[in-house]
Amino acid sequence: MDEYNKFLDDLKMKASITDVVSSYSPLVRKGGHYFCCCPLHVEKTPSFCLYENTNTFYCYGCHKQGDVISFIQDIEKTDFKGAVEFLANKYNMEVPKMKKGENFSANKKKRDRLYQLTRTTGLYYHENLIGPKGVKALEYLHNRGISDETIKVFGLGYSVSPYDLPKYLSSHGFTAEEMVEARVAYKKANGTLVDPQAERFVTPIINSTKNIVAFGGRIIEKKDPNVAKYYNSMESFIFHKSHELFGQNLVKNIRNLDSIVLVEGYMDVISLYQAGIKNAVASMGTALTIEQAKLIKRFASKVVFMYDGDSAGQKGMQRGVDILKEAGLDVFVVVLENDMDPDEYIRKFGSTKLQEKIASPIPMYQYKIDVIEKESDMKSPEGRGKFAANAINVIKDIPNITQIEPLLRLIERKTAISSDYLVQQLNLARKGQASKIVIDGKKEDLNKQVKAIRFILFAAFGGVEGLKIEDEFYDCLKMPEHKQLYDVFRANEGELTLDDLESLIEDNKEVENILNEGKTVLDAEKAKIYYKDCRKQVLKQYVEERRKQLTTELDTSKDPKVVQQLMNQLAQINDYAKRIK
Repeated sequence: MDEYNKFLDDLKMKASITDVVSSYSPLVRKGGHYFCCCPLHVEKTPSFCLYENTNTFYCYGCHKQGDVISFIQDIEKTDFKGAVEFLANKYNMEVPKMKKGENFSANKKKRDRLYQLTRTTGLYYHENLIGPKGVKALEYLHNRGISDETIKVFGLGYSVSPYDLPKYLSSHGFTAEEMVEARVAYKKANGTLVDPQAERFVTPIINSTKNIVAFGGRIIEKKDPNVAKYYNSMESFIFHKSHELFGQNLVKNIRNLDSIVLVEGYMDVISLYQAGIKNAVASMGTALTIEQAKLIKRFASKVVFMYDGDSAGQKGMQRGVDILKEAGLDVFVVVLENDMDPDEYIRKFGSTKLQEKIASPIPMYQYKIDVIEKESDMKSPEGRGKFAANAINVIKDIPNITQIEPLLRLIERKTAISSDYLVQQLNLARKGQASKIVIDGKKEDLNKQVKAIRFILFAAFGGVEGLKIEDEFYDCLKMPEHKQLYDVFRANEGELTLDDLESLIEDNKEVENILNEGKTVLDAEKAKIYYKDCRKQVLKQYVEERRKQLTTELDTSKDPKVVQQLMNQLAQINDYAKRIK
């Protein structure tokens, strides 16, 4: 047996499952085994069983099982390497080199020394902030709505001057080389050590093992235009930005985490935490990496992606959704209007409004389709045809048919292309045979009118909550199936439900189409807006056709009485057109 595998066996023997688990949950002895309430999910009755003879565990509630190392991976949200290091530290064991020469401890003494240095630095900054030297910085944070409790949770601090920190660390036995290697100081040409965070409030970046690995700083008062507003630690022996997430040390402690909210910056996470949204992490920039995505996967299977609303943030999200999907995550998106970041959004609209947006995010593929729509000329048939082809290309690889159907209806609603034709194009795209989608302008107008009437009928049968439908559409209807349903609506004075509509499905072939049209808009407020658009479209189309009809009759009529009647009717239709809003 090689040295590393022998070490693993020794570690597992020393790190008994009962000893390790007891530090997370109290144990009780039952039937020859120890039990406890599962540390990995919420329960009231102990179902987490520890098997001392094999040094393993099994939960009869959530069905998690494994050995002492896999337990630490689950509870500490870390990988195998991290779990081994965690247990080695707990039991004061040195991790040897692997067989191939890789050293998992990565110069453990050196790393631990740098962790000690960054911890000392973080405490120094924090003491500055809450002490007499940090009055301005503390006032700045309070003005941004950050409470003292939140300041403590995140260990926020303040760097007073360029030279104080190096002197402080030197007095605690740290060398200039160690300060430079940890990136908390740099040397000027004359050899003087300087703190790069000078005159900034400072946010420590803490990794999954709760060690400070870097710092992010923001200037309090902009005095010199040549001084950068933000300064983030450069990568170092203990800090690799692409492998870390700001806030991971807090979310890893949340049990039964449903989802992670992914944002860009430190202040976004801090503001979200302050607002009661405690499951947020930041990628510390717009360039999300696959390593960060895999790290998110350790915490939850669902991610709500919410970068800044500006151009850079939106481009970052467009790139990032595919990276998150590649990591095996269920991806949803929140788009913030007016170029705002989450911190600004909370301060302007309040936490409740943001929580509502996070609670009803946009599914990833719908977001992609929305992006394509913004980049397309939706006013021309050619532009809508191109949009439809690009949207089909986005969804062609989705294996789940239940996900595809609402997206096809979404494309249908945006383009007025029949669902049958879209399905045909989808099947061709899956075979790599997709063709250009050409839209017939006349047919498109007809399809739009039919779809709008379908949604109006959906609303008439109670499909849009809290909406009162006026009796004004009968003359706009051309299909007998639509007239039949509208007669039912008028006969019942609007007191109808979708169940009433479904009961007519055998006698009226349009009922199924109406129900499908209604399901394309699930959000209640959006449904009301869409209804108004449909109403306006249908009535304007009716007015236009009625005007043409009356004008034609006027041109051919020679009877003065008939002409007068037609003139009166034309005046009435023109007045009616002005009232359509």
